[in-house]
Amino acid sequence: MPNLFNIRLKRLYQNHTHSFQWGIFLFFFGCLAVLLIVNVNRFFPFISDDAFISLQYSKRLLQGYGLTWTSGVPVEGYSNLLWVLLVALLCLNGIDLIQAAWLLGFAGMFTAMAAILYLHRPTTLAAALGGLIGGLVFVLAAPIAVWTIGGLEQPLLLALLAWGWVSLLPTIEGKDHNLHSIILPGILFGLACLTRPDAPLFVVAATGVILVKRGFHPTAWRDAILFACIPLCFYLGQTVFRLIYYGEWLPNTALVKGVFSVKHLREGAHYLKWGMLALGFIPFLAAASALIGLLNDRRRASVLIFGASAFIWACYVVLIGGDIFPGWRHLTPLILPLAFLVADGLEWLFSLPGSYLRNLKSVIIINLTLTLLFTVYLGKIYYPAQMEDKTNQAAVEERWEWKGQPVGRLFKQGFGQQQALLAVDPAGSLPYFSDLPAIDMLGLNDYYITHHPPKDIGEGWLGHELGDGAYVLSRRPDIVLFYLTEGKHDPFYLSGIQMVNDPIFTKNYTFTQFLTSPL
Repeated sequence: MPNLFNIRLKRLYQNHTHSFQWGIFLFFFGCLAVLLIVNVNRFFPFISDDAFISLQYSKRLLQGYGLTWTSGVPVEGYSNLLWVLLVALLCLNGIDLIQAAWLLGFAGMFTAMAAILYLHRPTTLAAALGGLIGGLVFVLAAPIAVWTIGGLEQPLLLALLAWGWVSLLPTIEGKDHNLHSIILPGILFGLACLTRPDAPLFVVAATGVILVKRGFHPTAWRDAILFACIPLCFYLGQTVFRLIYYGEWLPNTALVKGVFSVKHLREGAHYLKWGMLALGFIPFLAAASALIGLLNDRRRASVLIFGASAFIWACYVVLIGGDIFPGWRHLTPLILPLAFLVADGLEWLFSLPGSYLRNLKSVIIINLTLTLLFTVYLGKIYYPAQMEDKTNQAAVEERWEWKGQPVGRLFKQGFGQQQALLAVDPAGSLPYFSDLPAIDMLGLNDYYITHHPPKDIGEGWLGHELGDGAYVLSRRPDIVLFYLTEGKHDPFYLSGIQMVNDPIFTKNYTFTQFLTSPL
């Protein structure tokens, strides 16, 4: 009877293997999704001021004003075209713009998480456990939680990259020479290029990996060129649109933030160093997985694509000087390949006992013990340590963007009919909520300021170096606002500093306090 029972149980498993694997996949996905939501709750309702700039473009597009931030000369003050369009598309169904950005944020992160689980889908116990730990590394990372709700394009970018890498692996390995196997990843990488203007870096990395892994064979050259041409078409298409619509080769954001200097290089190296240390043991585990994987022909393709993508993005982060936002925003495209590498390395590690032991029970016990150890590390050390990091903690404390809501609505009620001209340093939430015409005194959304940089450009705070007080005063703004923080009214940035030292400003403007209702 026991033997007959075992035979029936084995046949039952064999007959339902596919559904069983998908059941495990969905169970893991559900658990990781809940953990991500819990992690996000630690930072809610954080949203960056630059997110409101993107939302302003979405809102004005829906209002029929095109892809513009304010009236006047159109300026490309966003660097996330696809994100702006998708947010606007969601709002056609009556969804609030902020809620649409959060909805897309969760959808993007869930999709990226699903790619990790799919690549390590539970065909074996080792694959299942490796994918689970890789997923935990991803969802328990503070930057992933912060930028799920940060309102910018990181979730969309990660979703496109994750599935772009997964769908490209057969081509990298040379297993599939069908043209269709190149089209899908090409389209995904092309959409990534519409999501961020620096996404072509990942295309360069992927193209190089195809050639290196397949030994520069003629078929490898063919596949690499065909693959690269698809995102290139997307990139050229947006460039043509930019030239026609804005009259520029580059977005305004590149002119404001793409300033290379020795000072910014040092800041970028500092940013990368401390951002990686905030992730604890994970970067070292991913590096060890990559080194071991290079020696294994079966794992080499995945190690090359994830390792090359992480390396090229890390170099880029250093080159541009890092970032100014809470939550290590520019490390999110690094955390994703690190999670893939950890999952890949642990799948290999979990498969070792099965190679040397014939006792299935012993293999299961060893793998579950290792899984428990890694899970304890992630829950008791990795996750809490990130919450102690001051850059991550800043996302818990930073809420000044929301002060633009009551102030903006007050201005809209008091000055909306006159369409008073507003000059601001915080160019996101206040213009968004006030619906007033505005001047961005930091230049992100202003044509003149970006094309007339100061002589010491590259020596100041990244993205906040531009300004021209005389120009702003020549526009004769009705309201000038330097901060959205109580108790601060003296300027800190160039336009404001030049303005308060100009006799015209002291003659025509007076400091005024407004009392607003609470949020």
